[in-house]
Amino acid sequence: EKVRRSVVRVVGGESEGSGFAIQKGGFILTNFHVIASEPAPKVILPDNTFETGQVIMANKDTDLAVIKIKEDLPALRLARLGGMSPAEDILAIGYPLGGSLPGESSVVRGSFSRCTKDKKNGVQYLQTDMTMVSGISGGPMVNICGEVVGINTSGLLLGGMGIAVSSDSIIEKYLQMSASKDPLKDVQKTVFQPDKNALEAVRAFYNYLKARRLEKAFELLSDNFVM
Repeated sequence: EKVRRSVVRVVGGESEGSGFAIQKGGFILTNFHVIASEPAPKVILPDNTFETGQVIMANKDTDLAVIKIKEDLPALRLARLGGMSPAEDILAIGYPLGGSLPGESSVVRGSFSRCTKDKKNGVQYLQTDMTMVSGISGGPMVNICGEVVGINTSGLLLGGMGIAVSSDSIIEKYLQMSASKDPLKDVQKTVFQPDKNALEAVRAFYNYLKARRLEKAFELLSDNFVM
């Protein structure tokens, strides 16, 4: 119950997933593929209110991104993996199928199988016997003490096998993103050109609305309409 108070639903431009508070001050961790085409994703909080967040750090290769919101949710503690044993119980928490299944976050129970490391990007993964459906990616995978051991990554599925980026790699990559000179290099940049033509004006208007930049949106309307 304590963990679920820190888990949110994240709605990107072309994808939807979950996330969780990783640091005090409104810092939410999720998967990169959830926000890949949306620098200002919607974040639905556990009480069903929502905020428009801002992506402040991202790394495509490790499939991690950090969103900043105003709401200060309780941050979850990340565990080191040294003490984990095969067949240990773990829980994956998130919002399967996103908005198609409204309500509280779901909890999926499974067992830890092993750790493995990707030689190409140096990311350590947890392998489990859980099948994680779309929408639960980006949510926390925790041990029975409620400590985060990984972040659900539903993009890596094979039958009844679930994959999560390990907490050890989360800690390492989070520090790397924080120290990067360009922490947003992998995030798609959205450029608005409302003066170019009518289609671009409409596109800019709706994107400003989506990002809750209402003043910018109404500046694009005619004076008669505003009056």
